[in-house]
Amino acid sequence: MKTFEEVDQSTYEFPNQVVTDTATKSVTITPEIEGILPDIQEAFNEADLPFKSNPEKYLHVLEASMFELESSEGAIVECSLLHGPNSKNDEVLILFAPFADREPKSSADKLTEYLNITDKVGLIKKEKYAPNSWNQTTKSAALFELLRALGNDIPVLTIYAPINSKAYSFKERKQIRNGDFSPAGKLASEALAEAQIRLNGAKSETEITKVHIDGTSLGATNAVGAAASKLLRETVDIETVTAHELIQGPVHVPVLGYRFTIGQISGEPSIETVSPHYPKVQETSMRRAIDAHGSELLGTNGRMIQGMKPTYMFGITHPKVTTKALETILDNNISLLVALAENSALTKQTKDYLPGGGERVVMVRGEKGQKLGHIAGEHVALSALVTALNLA
Repeated sequence: MKTFEEVDQSTYEFPNQVVTDTATKSVTITPEIEGILPDIQEAFNEADLPFKSNPEKYLHVLEASMFELESSEGAIVECSLLHGPNSKNDEVLILFAPFADREPKSSADKLTEYLNITDKVGLIKKEKYAPNSWNQTTKSAALFELLRALGNDIPVLTIYAPINSKAYSFKERKQIRNGDFSPAGKLASEALAEAQIRLNGAKSETEITKVHIDGTSLGATNAVGAAASKLLRETVDIETVTAHELIQGPVHVPVLGYRFTIGQISGEPSIETVSPHYPKVQETSMRRAIDAHGSELLGTNGRMIQGMKPTYMFGITHPKVTTKALETILDNNISLLVALAENSALTKQTKDYLPGGGERVVMVRGEKGQKLGHIAGEHVALSALVTALNLA
């Protein structure tokens, strides 16, 4: 398998779309994708092995990656850091979770017990084991394992959501409320300081110098704000920013709330046809196992409601401020990739606000006759693939 460094991408055109089957969440590997990531199928198979070979052991590894960060304002922010014995110690990918993707609300032992249930799983059991509270953890793990399988063994630092608004000062909360998410750069710097200790030790001469930033939905807005932050850019070299489902357009909170809930889908079904001869990669085995019995309704909806904090909801309704942050990113020669779902009502206006100054845009589509909306962020193999393309 070729590593990132061994592939000459200059001869390939960067793909402008990724097509997925919304029913199975399998992703089509087009020649353009394979040109950038020639061993992507093999990499996905390899990335699946740690969980498939020993689910219980792997879930405990993920559980051990969790830690609590006390921000400079004294608030607790939940995080995790995934790394291995061969991981880079001077480079980190920071992943900002979407607005309701919290840290797991059940233990690795409890989740293992849930995955081993063979009879019917009812509402009470789902609420007890809270499998879908592991959603963000599965996304972070899939990305970490895929990059490692591609020969780009980068530690993945996740900042879970909703971020306690008291992690920011009053002045910073006002900035965010007015659409300026650059204070996320301060939080990222504080999380990186903890990652530095965990990767290299408190007194090591080896320092984290290179950073990639990734986020989905509100997490994408945080990722953009952090990358535009002068504080973070003066501390490390930011190499890539990947913004999945970056929300720009709604300028009123009621409209935003409607599109977050019952009005997520817009537009016509996909007319995209792809050759049946193109290979596909399945959704990750860990996510398929966790999703096998569906979501726990009360816990999932409760986490979504808790995630709708006014500071962040008002902040998203200032699309032009986000545009200025995107311009700052491009002015600093940072590779910027924006991935947008074709039928997402939340991001259908985003392209109208993009600066057009060198960012790449990838449209994420369902197969012919399908609609793919904001929930594309929950397609784990899909989001991991998009990020891998940007890092390549």
